Amino acid sequence: MDSMTGTIANVAFILFGGLFFQITKRELSLENQQISRIIIIGLILYSGFTMLWTGLSGGFWHSLGQVALVSFSMTIGRLIGSLLRIQIGFNRIAQFAKKHLGSAGDSGSKPNAGFLVASGLFCVTPLAIIGGIAEGTSGIAYPLIIKGMMDGMATVSFTRTFGPSVVLSALPVLALQGSLTLATKSLNLSIANAQGSAALTATSACLMFTVILIATGTPRIRIGDYLPSLIVAPLLAQLWW
Repeated sequence: MDSMTGTIANVAFILFGGLFFQITKRELSLENQQISRIIIIGLILYSGFTMLWTGLSGGFWHSLGQVALVSFSMTIGRLIGSLLRIQIGFNRIAQFAKKHLGSAGDSGSKPNAGFLVASGLFCVTPLAIIGGIAEGTSGIAYPLIIKGMMDGMATVSFTRTFGPSVVLSALPVLALQGSLTLATKSLNLSIANAQGSAALTATSACLMFTVILIATGTPRIRIGDYLPSLIVAPLLAQLWW
């Protein structure tokens, strides 16, 4: 259970977000939202640098080689992701959510719409994959804790719109992220390749920095298309070293 700390924290934030609205009947104030975003950005930076420090090891030339490997892996991963249209898939999930958010007050809105919208946005997101793999590989729970904070804030708004069914999204989050973390940990132990794990952790760190764009609401890069680099990096590391 220790290896699922991030997922458990994520679930707790979702439940807390729903409970917060049920008790207070109001959303977070603009000031508290801004403070929360600053905290999240700080945690993203801390998490990214921690993972990067963990992933880059050895002397100067060895670390330089690892940086080159990560850069090349992200380039190849981006090409693969574009061919697979991964980011387009994520965008469709977001469009689905916006459609139901816009029709939430209509009489035709389904009772389980809140569960579907929250589950889609909380599960099918790059940070869920990055965080699950990072925790399974290096035991670093920060990415999923950060995701949990963002999901918790969203849960408050979704609960106001859809009602308490939103908190049920904690179940698929627990199932998906927990399974990904445990599967990654099992695969990592079976391979037992330190260089592959280091490359995966360093690549995850680079992707973590891009999450700042999500937290600040600025135009974002196509993070989803870079996810295949999490597979490419450890494979190249086994060939490189």
